[in-house]
Amino acid sequence: MFALIALLAIGNAVGTALSPYLVVRHPLFLVAISPEGRHVVLATAGVAPVLLVVVGTLRRLLGIVAGYGLGSMYGEAAVRWAEQRVPRFARIIRFFERAFARFGMVLVFVVPLPSIGVLAGASRARFRWVVLAGVFGQATWMTLTVLFGEAIANWTQPVLAFFSRHLVESTIVAAALVGLQQLVAYQKRRRARPPEAPADG
Repeated sequence: MFALIALLAIGNAVGTALSPYLVVRHPLFLVAISPEGRHVVLATAGVAPVLLVVVGTLRRLLGIVAGYGLGSMYGEAAVRWAEQRVPRFARIIRFFERAFARFGMVLVFVVPLPSIGVLAGASRARFRWVVLAGVFGQATWMTLTVLFGEAIANWTQPVLAFFSRHLVESTIVAAALVGLQQLVAYQKRRRARPPEAPADG
């Protein structure tokens, strides 16, 4: 399960780092590895809407499944881990805990995120219902995102044209920014670790 989570995280990072190149040359592949809303919006210019919705839904569903597996394996500890991993969202996660206890699968449909999958797994919700709610929820959000991308095509076309003219330069800048972000996040995690107890001498 941790391998799947790591693979999804790496895919997101790689997709974001190479997004200028991928959105111009391989937009569907970009959505397949990193289905961020901005990537989907930009990809609408070069990919059939139905294909975008299907690929994006399946890829995002993997995040929910991975979250469910983590929550199912570790229960409440997985929820606390999610809070510690993104401390600024801890209050939101606790809010979703209360909301999930009240609304269950409706919340999975409305907010189909991996963190909700963790809550569903920790509460031992039925996997097939989580998947079903996640599929319909993600398909709905993907459809709305694609429609939004088509609606603002006049604004995104200049962005794509800029990337196309400066493909190498824009990709280098994006990769550098992602690398810097990962370095800062790593340093924050190191500082957040409790100090090791001194050895008895």
